[in-house]
Formats: sequence, C-alpha cells, structure tokens
Amino acid sequence: MNSCFIISLCLSSSFFFIDILSIEAAPEYLFHDCPNTTLFTPNSTYRSNLHALLSSLSSAAAGSTDGFANATAGQNPLERAYGLFLCRGDLNSTECSRCVATGEWDILQRCPNQRVSTIWYDQCMLRYSNRSILSAMERSLDRVLYDVGNVTDPTRFMQLLGETLNDIATRASAGGSGKKVAAAEANFTSSQKLYALAQCTPDLTASDCVKCLQFAIANLPQGKQGGRLLAPSCNLRYELYPFYDASALPSPAPPPPVPAPPPPAPVTGPKIACVCIACLPPSRLSFFIILSLILPWPHWPWVKAASPMATTVWATGLAVGAPEEFYF
Repeated sequence: MNSCFIISLCLSSSFFFIDILSIEAAPEYLFHDCPNTTLFTPNSTYRSNLHALLSSLSSAAAGSTDGFANATAGQNPLERAYGLFLCRGDLNSTECSRCVATGEWDILQRCPNQRVSTIWYDQCMLRYSNRSILSAMERSLDRVLYDVGNVTDPTRFMQLLGETLNDIATRASAGGSGKKVAAAEANFTSSQKLYALAQCTPDLTASDCVKCLQFAIANLPQGKQGGRLLAPSCNLRYELYPFYDASALPSPAPPPPVPAPPPPAPVTGPKIACVCIACLPPSRLSFFIILSLILPWPHWPWVKAASPMATTVWATGLAVGAPEEFYF
C-alpha cells in the first residue's frame, strides 16, 4: 500500500515537473495583427495552401542557421500563400524551431480565415499573406510596448539611447544576406547599464533595414526604462537589464577599409628657360656673371620666353631643345 502511494506520488511529481518545464519553454506571446481585409472560406484552395505553407516554414526552422526562411505554396497565383519567419538573433535552431512551431498553430487560432496575418513572440515573428512579401520592407506601426517606469535623468538617458540605437541600426543593416542583427550595452549610471538590440529580416537591403529601424527609433516611448517596437520587417528593443545572449550573436561587421589618400597634385609654376653657359668664351662668361649680379636674368632684354617643349639635359652637358636664340 505504501509502496503504491510512493510510486503514485513520484509519477505525479514527475508529470508536474514536466509541465513546469514545458510552460517555461513555451514562447512568450506578444501581439498579433489580423487586418480583417480579406477572408478565405474554410474549404478553399487558399486554406490548403496556407496549411502547407506553415508546415513548410516550421520544417525550415528546424534546420535554419540564420533564424530566417521564406516559402510559398500553391500553383494558382490568385490562391498562392506567401510566408516567412524571423527568430531573435541570439537563439539556436532548437529554440527557433519551437517558437515557429507554436506560431504555426497559434496564428490560425488568433486569426481564423485571414488571408494576411502576423504574430510576434519574444523569440520569433511569423507572418503570411496572399501576396509576395519577400524583400518588401513594411514598417507599419503595429505595436509599441514599454516599461511604465521612468528613468531618473531623462535628458541624459535619451541622448545615450539615441546614440546607442543609431549605432546598432547601422551595424544591423550591414549584416549582408545572413543575420541582420546587432546589440550594444552602454553605461547609464554607475549601477545601471542600457541594453539594446535591433534586427531586420535578412531579405531587406541595407538601405531598407536602416529606414525600418530609424522609423522604429522615432516611434519609441520617451524617458521610459524599457521599450520595444514590433514591425513586420524589423524590431527594436531596449531595457535596463540584459534580455539577450550577447555571446550567441554574430560578430560585428568589420569597419569599411580606409580609402587611400589621393595622389599629390602636380607642382605647377612658371617655366624657366635654362641656358648652357659653361661653354662660352671667358670674356662672355665674365660678362654674364657681372650682369647676373646687377640685373636678374628675366629682365635681360634679349632673353625670350622658353618654349613649352624645351628640355635641358644636364647629365651630359648638352642642351636638347634649347630656348630660342638670343643675341648681344
């Protein structure tokens, strides 16, 4: 009797422990968006294509190294379904797959019969549409979340926040075709640090990524201890506590190479006529020496301007292409 009770208690404790683990591992739901503009009927071709699409995305998440994938389902363009997912940049493939699998089921429950829907979790974002959404930047203001607490020095905090967010927005956009994500931390006070993370879907160009994140920065709450903006193509978050694994994020992109300095400008100046006088007779050579002491040579009345093509070769003592003749 006692042994049966002990076994039963142990089994109950085990199941309770498993339930706790499953609750802790569940993705944290944040928000969903169902525009309600177009609906599909329960037995339509689009419904079948949508289920196939979501299943494909869930499978892709299991083997994704970049935390991103897109897919399409359906032959008829009018009934085709398009979709993609984006996992937070510091998650591994197991955590990413778990979040997308949850979204695959959850989005159909929260947005039934919708042709266009998006759902956000703390760990990932999943969206689908009846039109192509790949490489199309969408920065609609879907959801702004913020901490109700205010900072102690709003002016200094907003300056620090702006500098930090602009920095990670620039670095995230330089992620290339892989992960477009960047994070940073900065000292706010002697006991408080600011943590921030910015991310775009990798299908965006660098320019579109920056535009999306700048839009997010401009719409964040002012003077709050934490805030985040959720958009279909990007997301941004900051807190006064760490909320990501910095060691799991990709290394920052190297700075662009410093351009080589331009070549020095050619030295320009007046052209000087060179005259070979070493071969003159002693009497004339003395005359030139005395004249040069009294009057600079450009003022000699019989010296004409040198030809632009004149060249003097001093190494051999011969003048090639000498200036025009002069007489005295």
